[in-house]
Amino acid sequence: EAEKLLLEMEKEGILSSGTLTNDNDDDDSISTSISRDDDNNVDDDSVVVKEIDVDESISSSDVNNIYSSPSVLSYRFVLQTIMHIGERNLPDCYEKVDDLMTRLMGKEGYNRLIEDNELLPTYLLNGNFTGTTGSTNQSTVDYKLLNDLVNYFSWSNDRLYLERAKTILHKMEKIREHCLAQGNDNMIWNLSYPDHRPYNSLIVGLINNALKLQRLNTKKKTENRGIYTVDGVNSQKDQIEEDAIYSMGLLDSMMNRDSSMASAVTYRRLLRLFSLSKSKDAGEKGEEILSRMNTHMAFSSIKEPFEEFYLRSCQGAVDCWTVSAMAKRQGAAKRATQLLDRVVCHHGIKQIHVDDDVETIENSEVDDYLYLHNAVLRCCAVTALETDKADALRLAFDTYNKMQDNGILPTSYTFSQLLNCCSFASTQDQQLHLSNLVFEAACEAGCVNKHVLFRLKQVNYHLFQTYEQLPGHSIALKIPIK
Repeated sequence: EAEKLLLEMEKEGILSSGTLTNDNDDDDSISTSISRDDDNNVDDDSVVVKEIDVDESISSSDVNNIYSSPSVLSYRFVLQTIMHIGERNLPDCYEKVDDLMTRLMGKEGYNRLIEDNELLPTYLLNGNFTGTTGSTNQSTVDYKLLNDLVNYFSWSNDRLYLERAKTILHKMEKIREHCLAQGNDNMIWNLSYPDHRPYNSLIVGLINNALKLQRLNTKKKTENRGIYTVDGVNSQKDQIEEDAIYSMGLLDSMMNRDSSMASAVTYRRLLRLFSLSKSKDAGEKGEEILSRMNTHMAFSSIKEPFEEFYLRSCQGAVDCWTVSAMAKRQGAAKRATQLLDRVVCHHGIKQIHVDDDVETIENSEVDDYLYLHNAVLRCCAVTALETDKADALRLAFDTYNKMQDNGILPTSYTFSQLLNCCSFASTQDQQLHLSNLVFEAACEAGCVNKHVLFRLKQVNYHLFQTYEQLPGHSIALKIPIK
């Protein structure tokens, strides 16, 4: 229906004059904008509609422009309608966006916008351009439309549109720099654009692309029974690493002005992207991101969001060291445990409150510390460098002992990672001895599940065969093993 209405406006040139009155002159927020909720999962395709801020609103004077011609605002309404429906319900939504922008800007103008080159699209600054309908459209909110385009293209599952998002964002930055240099006397370009949304959307798009590549790798490995070309895997690995490095440049750009300032969620997403990169340098980059977040938090007037996500961000940095450990980066497990020690020293751990009958964690921070310690154990367990394995074994048991000292209750994941580390023992006798101790502790803690038993089978087959399951050995699990 929106497309039909726009076509009629294009054909008839709509009304040469007219007004739209607003019953409440003080209410500037008469429109809604489509955006992703920062609290949503990264891989979630859902789009939420929320009321936009006053400075981002479409005022009644803007709406009046709809009646003089099918203006940029008219096309933006249709664009928002298409993207609100989404790719799941409208598979060709991005082709519709291409058609819409071509009608607005003309084929040549749109192609110049999405081409990956260093040419500055100054035609966007002259206040008008000619669409395919032959009418000249007044460009008064073009920076908002470009902001929307970057958001929408970033959400696509097609790498082509993700690259377009990167290109348009880069050109928006160039236009802003040009306007700053020229003084921006006519104020055609709002210098607060691009704001934080296209940057955050693009980082989410890069994460989703990395997850998509991982799923494709898993599918290929399954279909080919684990045999696939090394070149294909390496090229995808290089792509994710390249995207992660590119995202650091986005962070630099975001810090240049208040309107695009990074949030605590931004830093967490950057950590997530590097944890998917399989890069040997992921740990170093993770620590750099965490350090920049700490600096930002120290100078920020609003510290609550950063403090809320601090421990989870630290876990993200440890996950990056896990990637480095898998990539045979020397000393990765040691660096992860050093990071844990710094966090505990700086932040402290609140003890667990114990009821008479049931042990419960009253403070959510204890949960975060549990995940953080388990992340360090995971880093130790996946150490691939042979010369580091003995040290990783020692560090894993040190970490477990610290959990015990600080009253952090272990989980089945804790014990499965410890059993994994037992394979790093220098002798068979030591491996059997340590795995016996770990499994005994798992039984006492009531944390024996199928994952623990699977690891036990790998490191101590005799104990696995002779083990007799008792109900108390799984009492701490939500779903006891069968």
